[in-house]
Amino acid sequence: MRLSLADAKRLHICEEELMSLVFCLRVRDDGPLAPALRFDPWWQGKGCGEARFSDDGRVRFTWPADPESPSHAAPMDPFAAFGMGLDSLGWEMHNGGRVVQLVFDAVDGSRGGPQEIVCRHPVTWGWILQSGGTCWTSWPMPACVEVEGKRQCSDPLLREPMLCQLPGAPGAF
Repeated sequence: MRLSLADAKRLHICEEELMSLVFCLRVRDDGPLAPALRFDPWWQGKGCGEARFSDDGRVRFTWPADPESPSHAAPMDPFAAFGMGLDSLGWEMHNGGRVVQLVFDAVDGSRGGPQEIVCRHPVTWGWILQSGGTCWTSWPMPACVEVEGKRQCSDPLLREPMLCQLPGAPGAF
């Protein structure tokens, strides 16, 4: 029991853990991807995206099909709607497993992308990856609900203003 409690306080993720999990993800409503909220299935109450980190250094995303599209085959992909082709998106671990950087392979050889900060949920002990644009969970993403006339996460700890206070986040106290 003591070891599991100690592990729950660990704030770095190992590569093997990262690759063994399926992450649910959504766009944040307070970041640079906010214009794509209308294309994010989570904000529409239609599921969420999923991401898998593979040992070949790539991230693979799947998005639910839009039930309202004529063919029911078009995925609800906020990244594609925002003009981001993620066919060659890679990943790298940094800072001893406290940061997972997404890597865009550019034609000119430059590499760069958002840095997802690794955090822990203090109740579920699940892994959270978060940046200014996205929020990822290692368990099913809590539902999007209406609270005081505003759509937000049903888990108060995963609402945008609270993300910076999660264990492991730069602004955590």
